Amino acid sequence: MQNRTQNQKQIRLLIDNDTGIDDALALAYLCACDHVDIVAVTSTPGNVNADQVAANNRALLTLCGKPEVPVLIGARKPLKIPLVTTEETHGLQGVGYATLPDAGVGEGEDRDAVDFWIDAARANPGELTV
Repeated sequence: MQNRTQNQKQIRLLIDNDTGIDDALALAYLCACDHVDIVAVTSTPGNVNADQVAANNRALLTLCGKPEVPVLIGARKPLKIPLVTTEETHGLQGVGYATLPDAGVGEGEDRDAVDFWIDAARANPGELTV
């Protein structure tokens, strides 16, 4: 297959997701795109809690050859309603019944996601897409 990204402009992304099945596929796709530079991935709850989502993101990034991408945790729960997760439907890891490997925790990943986004936007004005 011919490389279709030769003439494409590099896109720098800050990604926020709740990595279940659909977001896992989207993240894997973005990792495969030569014209995409993933600056960081922030994790919010969805099918599972935010800690499991972050673990999913680290595992997927590692499997896709991008272990250096920081994974941070954003909001851990909704502002006004209780958090409802769906492990009974989407499995303990929230990605169906697939089992992702433990990728550990990367350096600096204990940093607040909101602060990271603000600092990244200020350091790279007009260069990032969220």
